[in-house]
Amino acid sequence: MRRAPLLAVAAGLFLPGLGQVYCGDVARGLAVLLGIADPSMAAVLSEAIRAEGIRFNFFSAIDEAQKLISKDRPSLVILEHDKARVDGMANCRAIRQIKDHETPVVMVAAQEDPGVGAATGVSDWLIKPFTSSYARTKIRAWVLRTECHWIRATIPDDEERRIAALRALRAAFRHRGIPRPGTLRRRPLRTVM
Repeated sequence: MRRAPLLAVAAGLFLPGLGQVYCGDVARGLAVLLGIADPSMAAVLSEAIRAEGIRFNFFSAIDEAQKLISKDRPSLVILEHDKARVDGMANCRAIRQIKDHETPVVMVAAQEDPGVGAATGVSDWLIKPFTSSYARTKIRAWVLRTECHWIRATIPDDEERRIAALRALRAAFRHRGIPRPGTLRRRPLRTVM
């Protein structure tokens, strides 16, 4: 089953009892910054991002990344960590030093190193080898997590009256001897032989 691109997500989703989820203008401002040295991996990730309808930029030097982050404010940064070629942890440390920057950083690596990752500010890991659909799912989740935020539901004008009515109803159940839902004791089953 093929999923709809992220841009097809409706802004202003309402969840009863929880309030409204605001995703802003989803088509505006979504961008992912890629610091990937391996060309084949860069192609897979850029295709996954493109399939979601999200803009992306590549960077090769950390100075370039800092300029792009300050200017564009991406929703997600994806870095590669390969000890032989690229020190993704140093890049992550440098990105975390940017003032007022809380963009999630996903580290692509051969194996997860949670201790070092937590110390440098890695938000999540994408462990090689991975499928394009797995990368797409992880990218979608992090971009939505960054772009969406909760708006508290407003308290109705008659909230005090509604709560008083619920309390009265509960008292009436107690007075009549009717057990509240969920409080019934279950009788043990008798086995018939």
